[in-house]
Amino acid sequence: MCVWGGMPAEAGGAGAGARGGAAGPRVLGTVRVRAATFNLAGGRGPGGSAALERLLGAGGAEAPDLVAVGGQEVGALDVWEADLAAAARGVDGGYALVGGSALSLGGMSLAVFARADVQSKVVKVRTAGVATGVGNVFANKGGLGLQVFLKRGVGDQRPPMKVNFVSSHLAAHAERVEGRNADFRRIARRLFRGEDCTQDCDVVFWVGDLNYRVDGNRRGMDKVLDLGMRDVMVANDQLRIERKKGRAFQGFSEGALNFAPTYKYDLGSDRYDTSSKCRVPSWTDRVLWRVNPAGRGRAAAVTLQEYTSLDDIKCSDHRPVAASFEVEFPEP
Repeated sequence: MCVWGGMPAEAGGAGAGARGGAAGPRVLGTVRVRAATFNLAGGRGPGGSAALERLLGAGGAEAPDLVAVGGQEVGALDVWEADLAAAARGVDGGYALVGGSALSLGGMSLAVFARADVQSKVVKVRTAGVATGVGNVFANKGGLGLQVFLKRGVGDQRPPMKVNFVSSHLAAHAERVEGRNADFRRIARRLFRGEDCTQDCDVVFWVGDLNYRVDGNRRGMDKVLDLGMRDVMVANDQLRIERKKGRAFQGFSEGALNFAPTYKYDLGSDRYDTSSKCRVPSWTDRVLWRVNPAGRGRAAAVTLQEYTSLDDIKCSDHRPVAASFEVEFPEP
């Protein structure tokens, strides 16, 4: 464990993977990516390999080449990371941690795995962490990042393909929208010193408990859920609103929110918060991506294949969220 001290896809975002029309450049290579996030609420995770293998999305014909899992409020980092690594080693093809260890900062974790036959394509790894808690010193909130540099084809003299993975835990509480936006900006600009981690790469995948809530009152949103009118909640999702206004996650894409809000549940149940706070159900846990063509040749094409929550994992007041992608890197 390395410890650090320190519009939706349907909107047609850049690199969203649209097909059809005139033939594009010949694709140099395709990399399958799985990106997941889970706020453990101070716990140790679900335990057992079956649940973690579902989170990793590993095994089978469409197994990912790279898997990134961000954790927040991890109660026992060593246990969580060891369980993840054991589950990753046990699936068909076998996965190992990129860089040799997971990253951690406070109660946050980021583990990036590569399938055994992909390890030889990794030519360089860079890691970093930044705190955004009180005074930008406390690490109860912040971000972790891992850059992986992948070999291109034989004879291709361009720099390696650069893929960034970022996991973050942003400011809490429904009213702190600007605090979350500020945390995003700080992580983007300070995570890897001297560059913006959302721009100086071919592709960036950003996961985490981003803590953006659904605006509204609990009674009204319960009624909306009962009537199956989830689109009303999506329209009041703070992250969707902030992205549309260009105040956070500029240039990013996200899949449709076709799964139930992932927070806040009573532990071990499918009931939303029955405490005195009665929090409004919200999609706090998200996976987004951004493609950057500038200065790096033709843009990669990212195709989202799945975006879902894992509702059978009920050991936290959050549900894990995972997304699967195909990333195509064309020739110059």
